[in-house]
Amino acid sequence: MKDPRIVQGSPTFKTPDGLEHATWNAARRHLTGLDLLDTLRKAGPGLSDRQLLALRDGLLESWNVSKRTKG
Repeated sequence: MKDPRIVQGSPTFKTPDGLEHATWNAARRHLTGLDLLDTLRKAGPGLSDRQLLALRDGLLESWNVSKRTKG
């Protein structure tokens, strides 16, 4: 279901996994998370998917993907 706040006909950004994002930045954040998960999987081959997802989610919560400051 699409976000009702987005004007119909607005461009969407599709990531290689098939998901559509309303903004380029949202797509970039999503891909960063996917790339991070792959990196963690290589670094911790003994971890379960559940552990890897928890580790990735914890990192993304505390990691500022964008260097732009609000102000």
